[in-house]
Amino acid sequence: MATDGLLYHNKAMKFLLILLSSLSSAHALEFNWLGTTNITLKTANHAIMFDPYITHVSVWQLLTNAKVQSDVPLVKRWLAKANITKLDGIFVNHAHFDHILDLATVAKIFKAPAFGSHSMVQFGLGNGMRPEELTQLKPQQTVQLGDFKITAFRGEHTPHVFNTIFMDGKIEHPLSLPAGNWELKKGDDFIFHVKTPKTSVFFHPFAWKSSHHKDYKKFKADVLFLGIATRKSTEDQIQTIINDVEPKIIIPLHYDNFFEDLSDNPSTLPTTNPEEWFASMKKLKPKIKLIRPTVAKWINLLETAKDR
Repeated sequence: MATDGLLYHNKAMKFLLILLSSLSSAHALEFNWLGTTNITLKTANHAIMFDPYITHVSVWQLLTNAKVQSDVPLVKRWLAKANITKLDGIFVNHAHFDHILDLATVAKIFKAPAFGSHSMVQFGLGNGMRPEELTQLKPQQTVQLGDFKITAFRGEHTPHVFNTIFMDGKIEHPLSLPAGNWELKKGDDFIFHVKTPKTSVFFHPFAWKSSHHKDYKKFKADVLFLGIATRKSTEDQIQTIINDVEPKIIIPLHYDNFFEDLSDNPSTLPTTNPEEWFASMKKLKPKIKLIRPTVAKWINLLETAKDR
């Protein structure tokens, strides 16, 4: 009887551990970074991607307006390496090459619909996507994809130099690749607030607060993905964005050198200075968990939040 009782106890404990593991997995929220602002979020059953840019453009190609196109085998290799196996949808915050170049390739691989601006729609149509696979978003429009409730809001691109934004304007007609970098015009800008059953995420790839919003208190979220390239200062980001959003976790984006081929250990984009950003954040906002993303590696955001 003692042996039977022990066996029963062990089976019960094993079942309990499996159940707890299953429940934990069901409520997990993980992210994967493939450079620049290319982020994938996934729960146990659903996944969405932001800004599919994997085929990188060189500085020389940019300056000479060389024709560029998506490298399909390269994209497939990186998706496999990152273990991204499904997507319910793709969201594009604006239509510059470093946010949209691989949109059609990724969409076709996963048979995933895409959401973004009129410029994104024209890019998708020009590269073999069907109209029903492309949704032109309106500000404050909400899309429900499985566990994800995604709301688009008006963003505002950070100036590149001297208060100027390069490749401004819209893509007015279907644009096919290969095409010159300067033909990939920005179009409308979006920032995205995402709700899942267990947490909330604010995807803000720009370094400055959007002037379309008086404050960011409506965007309160547990997790903030924040662009830090061409920021006015880290202190400015704290005052204008972070203090209103009140995140528990921040993942900085757009500080890697996206003019070099995507690699496991990308170099830093000149003048971005992520080390200063991390040092200032640790000093000024010590209670916030900071995550330096690792290329092609899944990180569980809910488990990370528990480590605060």
